[in-house]
Amino acid sequence: MDGIATFDGMRASLHLTLWSLLFNGVVQAQCEQNNLLSNGAFNGTEGEGVTATGWTGAGTPDLNDENGPLNTTSGYLWQGTPQASPNGGTWQNICCAEEGVQQTVTTIPGQAYTLCFSYQSQGIYYPGETFVYSDPACISVLIDGTPWYATPLDSSLFTWEQACTDFTATGTSTTITLETCGGPQVYVAIDGMCLYTSFNVGIDEAALFTPTLFPNPATGDCRITHAGPFDHLVATDATGRITFLQVNGDRVDLSGLATGIYTVQCWSAKGPVSSTTRLVVVG
Repeated sequence: MDGIATFDGMRASLHLTLWSLLFNGVVQAQCEQNNLLSNGAFNGTEGEGVTATGWTGAGTPDLNDENGPLNTTSGYLWQGTPQASPNGGTWQNICCAEEGVQQTVTTIPGQAYTLCFSYQSQGIYYPGETFVYSDPACISVLIDGTPWYATPLDSSLFTWEQACTDFTATGTSTTITLETCGGPQVYVAIDGMCLYTSFNVGIDEAALFTPTLFPNPATGDCRITHAGPFDHLVATDATGRITFLQVNGDRVDLSGLATGIYTVQCWSAKGPVSSTTRLVVVG
């Protein structure tokens, strides 16, 4: 039984790694061509109280990378080994409840946009003290000052997570703010921020194939039939949160979806290759 459990764990880890690579490839392709943010890579000279060029910081954000000592309040140390971000180079660190970064971009009223980024909960501590910044952390996204989306809590220190959300612009400019959420003692890294026009904007739906999901409503998994090839399957909930679904043959794994109503679409690396279809997930 131990051997089977170990094999299943390795297989699950491999699936997560493959999906992480796929996510990063899709986002990177979009960012290289269409990123509307200035310095979404948070590149800069690392240091304490440094906000990356192009961004405005609240509080005293830090700029770090995986090399060398921690750049933050003097005396604090990493509580583990920081890992290079999928985007490479430096990342922006924000701490506690009072820190964040924001940027205002030009937008088109009524236009839909997709925002994607990587984030990592990181532990830091001061030797000789019990006060440690390592609470499970999340990132809260505000659109024009209004809370819009929060990532899942990241309780595994020094592992990069990915997140995306969609929103529709209401004006000719939009201010995007990222703040910490979760516990009061958090230290979070963000990197690879990308904002681009949503894939489904300007797509000729008549030219795309229509996938069929059954059973629908579904629990646990369902099957998909379609009229053309696709690289991956994406489910979007009512808040705009995007989830990449694992597909094995014609079977779709729904275990990562909460009960609710989703819009599902087949994608290639260049964008959607199918029209959208509605999926109801029940408990």
